Amino acid sequence: MKKARAVPDPYERSVVRRKSRMRRSLNYSGMRAELTPGNRPHRASIFVLCTVERVRFRHNDWQTPSNIRRPRKCLMPLSYAYTAIPDSEIPMAIEPLLQHALETYTSETNKVVSVWREFHDDDLSSRPHARASTVGEILKHQLLSERRFFGEFLGAPEPPPEMVLPQTLTIASASERLVALARPRLAFLARQPAAWWTTRVPFFDVERDRIWVFWRRVLHTAHHRTQLTVYLRVMNRAVPATYGPTADVLWSGADPTNTVDAAGRR
Repeated sequence: MKKARAVPDPYERSVVRRKSRMRRSLNYSGMRAELTPGNRPHRASIFVLCTVERVRFRHNDWQTPSNIRRPRKCLMPLSYAYTAIPDSEIPMAIEPLLQHALETYTSETNKVVSVWREFHDDDLSSRPHARASTVGEILKHQLLSERRFFGEFLGAPEPPPEMVLPQTLTIASASERLVALARPRLAFLARQPAAWWTTRVPFFDVERDRIWVFWRRVLHTAHHRTQLTVYLRVMNRAVPATYGPTADVLWSGADPTNTVDAAGRR
């Protein structure tokens, strides 16, 4: 008879069950992510070779205090398992001082997609409060609002507004549409000289420099992305790293500024 493994406590017993499920469903081996083309590793592990202890949660469950999740500790420096627009596809700006604007816009777009991909299609109608926007409404707003900023305020060539949203809204279709709209904007921005960036243009009921409008767009995007990370946390889902580690994602070399000593490093 096969000897049963001794399990000292209920938490470890639940971890053993979760490890077994993940190995069956996501081709895991020894809790190391097998990043094969056929799976969706971003759902269980954002980074390569991360140890994972993850609970599967019910959809639309905003109050699940009993679902315990321990942080993931990566075995190597930060390395995203999914990148929508790689650095190799960022065009060179004719104004070198503005190259960072293109790189930042690409990075922010990638971060948005990483957060969106943590949701499921069943979550699109979910909201944490009756007066809050649903997940689907935030995705729609992001696509439409960004089109308006680039088309109306920055003068970029944009598709007609009725063609911005995907015919069927899903997490995948919204993510693909976000990236498809972002790519030609990068090419447009790369062609603009310094004088274009500093030209004042109408912005709602005021006037602002185009570079001001651009950075306001980036901040607006970050605002709604952060809104969705709060939704993920309330739903007790994993929150992916954007500007640093989260309670769910850690890696060797991460140095969060949570102490006075860390803040005083030179």
